[in-house]
Amino acid sequence: MKKWLLTCLFVLLATLLCTACAEDEREHKWYWKKADFTNHVKFCEICGVPDRTSTAKHDETYAWPDEPPKDSDGNPEQVLTGPIKCSVCGWGVSQSFSAETSDIHVSTCTRCGDHYSDGKIAKLGHWFGERVPEADDAQRALCLRDGCGHTALVECTRFNYALKVEGDEIPYVFSLCPICGRVRDELRLERVENAMAQAVNGRSVLPDGELTVRMGALENGERGMSVVFELSGQPTQPDGEILISLPAEVLAGSTLALLDEDSVETPLDFTVNDETAAFTLNFTDAGTPMALIRLIPAE
Repeated sequence: MKKWLLTCLFVLLATLLCTACAEDEREHKWYWKKADFTNHVKFCEICGVPDRTSTAKHDETYAWPDEPPKDSDGNPEQVLTGPIKCSVCGWGVSQSFSAETSDIHVSTCTRCGDHYSDGKIAKLGHWFGERVPEADDAQRALCLRDGCGHTALVECTRFNYALKVEGDEIPYVFSLCPICGRVRDELRLERVENAMAQAVNGRSVLPDGELTVRMGALENGERGMSVVFELSGQPTQPDGEILISLPAEVLAGSTLALLDEDSVETPLDFTVNDETAAFTLNFTDAGTPMALIRLIPAE
């Protein structure tokens, strides 16, 4: 009897060891996904973790119509809007160009008035870097394309919050522009590098624009983190459940609480896998395009 039990235990132990080895050696199933306006990165379909070493620039292609659209008078539009699309990850965004400055040649028949274009878009749209605060509650960004040097100035979009901390009689009221990070004057949340977003399921929608995550200390000493997507300096609205991943060191020693505009806090769980931390935000029927998270020192 004892010999039989020992044999069973040995077989069970061997099975567990083999299973553990198989899990450790399982292969990732990679696919390319947009990381931001400039780059894409490989994500694993199995574990949902990005391979940050694979980050590469988008391969831009264009899909312009053979003929430009016409206005209400039947004349060709002078401002053309068309998609820029990455041939690797499939991410795309619409850009607008002037027909007069983009090498589009429009021909018009003098008899019937029909139009056609025989040119191609030769110029690229602006590709802006990080937006930083400017005077008069505005923000500016420099175009990253080689040789451009154009700077765009856009009015800040602010969101109002009231943070009520245990022991404080009066809540701390503040407004925040999550795109440039400005709270007031010299107080600003700093951008978190290498943050990424992923739609959790088929009902979730990543909006046009770039993910911007910012974090820092507020005037009352509490630490906050904002999450927003922005396009041309304006917030864009995601839908459904969005998985946010960022370097694990950013959240080390903290627990998270999601703060709404009514000062209600909801605990927000996150996971850590290797050097990546991840949490899910639900934007289903959300009344705001941004999320504000309070970082609480872990006990």
